[in-house]
Parts: sequence; C-alpha cells; structure tokens
Amino acid sequence: MLTGYCSFKNKRPVNEDQVVSNNCIIAVFDGHGGIDVSEALYDHFEQKLNYNEIQLDAKHVIAELQDVEDELQEDTMLSKMTIGSTASIVSVCGDVVSAINVGDSSQIVKLKLDPFFFTNPLHRVNESETLRLAAYNTVPKNGKIDSNLSVTRAIGDFSYKSFGVVSDPEIREFPVKNVSYALVCSDGLTDVLSIHQILQIVDHLLPLSFSTSAPTIITQTSSQHLSQLQSAQANNILQAAELLFENKYSEAKTVLGSNNNALAPENELSGTKEDAICWTLCCLAQIVGTGDNCSVAIGVMK
Repeated sequence: MLTGYCSFKNKRPVNEDQVVSNNCIIAVFDGHGGIDVSEALYDHFEQKLNYNEIQLDAKHVIAELQDVEDELQEDTMLSKMTIGSTASIVSVCGDVVSAINVGDSSQIVKLKLDPFFFTNPLHRVNESETLRLAAYNTVPKNGKIDSNLSVTRAIGDFSYKSFGVVSDPEIREFPVKNVSYALVCSDGLTDVLSIHQILQIVDHLLPLSFSTSAPTIITQTSSQHLSQLQSAQANNILQAAELLFENKYSEAKTVLGSNNNALAPENELSGTKEDAICWTLCCLAQIVGTGDNCSVAIGVMK
C-alpha cells in the first residue's frame, strides 16, 4: 500500500505520539503519562519491519504487542507507574487487511463499495467496558478509572491492571480487494473532527494531483477563489482542506474563521500525496482548536 503520515505536538510540551508507516503497516501509538511505552512500541515495530522486511498478519501483530508489554513489565520502575499507550494498527499481509486496536486511537477502513466503512470500537468508559470493569470491582467516575485514566484498555499502565485495564485488542479483517484505504489517528484529530468529516476530506483529496514543487490544484487567483470559498460556509472544512493541500495555510485559517495569528504548521508540506493528506488533517485539527498531540497515518491500497 502507499502510505504517508504526519504528527504535530501542538500545545503539549512533549509529543507522546509515535507513528509507524511503511508499505505493509500503519500504526499510531498515543502515549499517556510519559513517552516510554509509545517509544518502546515504535522502536519494536520499526526494528521488526525494517530489519526483517516482513509482513505481519493480525496474529503476529498481537504477539508483537504482547512481547513489548512483557519486556516493559520487566522494568521494575515502569511496572509500578501509570505510563501507557494506545495501539491502533492496520496491516496488510498477503490478501488480507487487518485492523487491530487497543485504546482510544481511531482507525477507519474505507471499503470500495461506497459509502461503507469500518471504525473500531474505542476503549473508553462506555456501557460494555463498564460492565467488563465491574468484574474487577471498578466503578469509573466522570469517565475515568481511579479519577485519572480515561482509557479502559492500553499497552502498559501496569499499576491499573488490578482495576481491569487490559491490553486485549479488537480485531477485524477484510479482503484487501475490498479496501480502498485505511487511516489511523490519535484523539488529537477525532476530538475536533468527526469520522464523517475525516472521510469526506480524504475522499475529496485523494483524486487530486499533488506536487510539492508546483501545488496548483486551484487555477483561479487566490483572491477570487478565497471570496468564493468564504461564501460556501456549508463546505468550509472541505474548502480549507483543499487550500491546505495547496500549502495555503493562511487562506485556510480565514475560511475556517480563525483569528489566531500565532498558529503555524509545525512541519512543512512535503513528501508524497499520502503525507500531504495527513499533514492537511493535522493542520485542520490545529486550526479548529485541538491542543493535544495529533498524529495521522494513511495507507492507500494499490
């Protein structure tokens, strides 16, 4: 698959997100309480994939996640701390696309039979997870476990295992021939953009041509086109996305009504079309108002 990614720190002092992106896997590891677990996951998968050049099916992805958790638990200090990470992974192995998820980082598998798509269940405090936690005599308060942790499943978080926090993943598999693309992201994106908005943006940008040397998708003059965009409020997110895809950050802010002159993209627009789509989504989240780390990876089936 053709892949790309982007990650913004935004207003957080540290970027606790880690992203893996190559031709057979995309993954977002959203750390919390520190970077130790998300970095360990990144290092493990990067080494496994780059050195061995292998594809991983769902069974092997889960085994690798367990290996990381076992290694981390051997660290005496980490085993007593509230440091953890989500793991949102989409892998391609042979003719199967596998979606594996632990935690509350979202993933989308867009099927070719439009408009059908799959999104993973998020492991936050909800009815089904609350019932599961009850077996551990855990009663969440204000959407959190022990008034602190907002995810009910995670890699790490060893001090919360007795509360019922587990690393058991959700798994779905699809024939690769039925999949158009897959996307994984941290909640820095989905806290400000809905799944349907993300789908609309990606579907809108994928058919467009892209070049870092000559981003000229829109042929009208900037002022003429901007005037038209401002009058099309119903489509302002899509219009802003198209402007960002052209590397027109200031114009995109205007379309979205942002008056924050301090906003600026953390990274330059570069790389492949897939990288540009992820960069566009991170910029949109930044402009709309996320203060959290925001990371996105996309894989488009060949």
